[in-house]
Amino acid sequence: MNQARSDAIARVHRICSLHLFNISNMADFVNHNWCEKDYREFIGWVEGDNGESYYEPFAPILHHNYCSKIDINKLFLNPVLIQVYKAIICGPGSLEQPNNVRGLKESKWGISEITPGAIAATAICARFALSHDAHFQRQGSATHIDYEEDFYTYLEFLSVNNG
Repeated sequence: MNQARSDAIARVHRICSLHLFNISNMADFVNHNWCEKDYREFIGWVEGDNGESYYEPFAPILHHNYCSKIDINKLFLNPVLIQVYKAIICGPGSLEQPNNVRGLKESKWGISEITPGAIAATAICARFALSHDAHFQRQGSATHIDYEEDFYTYLEFLSVNNG
């Protein structure tokens, strides 16, 4: 099960990176060179006042029209997240063919609404897709992003701000 999940996330990582974020140089993609230099701020890289750097969980990629600060009214509303969700549910190939079987898979699986867990998982996948982590695991080997902790941070935020 874990291997299948990891393989699926790796496919989403590759396809989302190439199609949603217009990464065109396959050599850079394979070597993860493009991620660190071009996208780390987009996935939450912050240099603190004390000289320490870290990844902020509520990264710009999660916001619609990010404007240099966290805005809870724009959080989880980036249209890219919808495409990442589509890649997760319908498969990465659905991004290559925009009208590909989206409704069929959702109805086949009985998906009638998007849950906070689905939103949190999609946010994690979007950040991972732009990271320079080679494999999806609890904590990124290159970025040290704690994806599991951030997932639960998103769930808590969505629970508190959904009611």
